[in-house]
Amino acid sequence: MGEGGDCLEGLRGGLERLARSISDLGLHSLVVFGSRARGDCLRDSDIDVLVVAEGFEGRPFYEREYLVLERYRGGLPVEPWCYTPKEVLDALEGRPRLDVLDALEYGVVIVDDGFWERARRLYNARRPRRTPYGGVALG
Repeated sequence: MGEGGDCLEGLRGGLERLARSISDLGLHSLVVFGSRARGDCLRDSDIDVLVVAEGFEGRPFYEREYLVLERYRGGLPVEPWCYTPKEVLDALEGRPRLDVLDALEYGVVIVDDGFWERARRLYNARRPRRTPYGGVALG
């Protein structure tokens, strides 16, 4: 698959089912990032999904992942990375999270109510750059 194949081929339907299964969490956006979005996945690579939802507010990260996986019984090997809209915006305001910034840079949008589009415009306006040590400099 990493040899140029489409790493999302045949997966969109399952990812859309995932989005429907977690819509009660106040879902704003579901975005695939990582090797599946970059196109350099292996046949058995998991599917990194950034999930932006209001329902994660005040919950620890491990509980957020559980909330997603508990609702989704679709069989795809998803790895949810769960954030509130505020946390995504904070990642653009000096509290960078590499998973959020990677998803903003090259993520494949599966579901979006307009939030992700606005966040991506902010990201592009800030012109972040990678540091020599793998970090990100905003500004």
